[in-house]
Amino acid sequence: MLINRKIENSKLAIIIGHDGKSDLGATNEELNINEFELNKELADEIGKQCEDNSIPYIIVYRENGYTQLPYDVNKLNPTEIICVHHNGFLNKSVNGTETLHWWKSEKSHKLAVEIHKQITQSNSYTDRGIKPINKNHRGWWVLNKTKAPCILIEPYFVTNDEAVLNRDAAKTAKAVIKGYLNYKGLAI
Repeated sequence: MLINRKIENSKLAIIIGHDGKSDLGATNEELNINEFELNKELADEIGKQCEDNSIPYIIVYRENGYTQLPYDVNKLNPTEIICVHHNGFLNKSVNGTETLHWWKSEKSHKLAVEIHKQITQSNSYTDRGIKPINKNHRGWWVLNKTKAPCILIEPYFVTNDEAVLNRDAAKTAKAVIKGYLNYKGLAI
């Protein structure tokens, strides 16, 4: 019963990176896919894992622009926030998993450690590390301006054909939720 109370007092916000309209994020032109599509695919799978584990959650779309996003999220009163993104780079052979967090937030760092560990263990991508982010670095606005512990995950590079073709959003989502439950002290 105590476990259910802890989960019931939680509300995980899953932010889909980019807006899918004017901002699609990084693109893979050869495979005709963009970052927003991959972000949505993974966010939906994380939502399914939340349902399977009775974790209250909300999926958040960027509807009012990037600068308004943290304030829109704060109005939802989440207990934790995961921003879903995928990296991109000119060199298409580059790949790997990164997790970003606000450099001054111990709770965000702990959340990043638990989720990053599970994502890297669930796939064969290079571990590019957990990155503390400060002002004016990528993702800093949402990582700093949200009230709840917030991380930004980048499981692989959308510009790496092999990573995109071999992706397993369900497997990655299970890893994310396992890390989340570890963070909450409810390891499965």
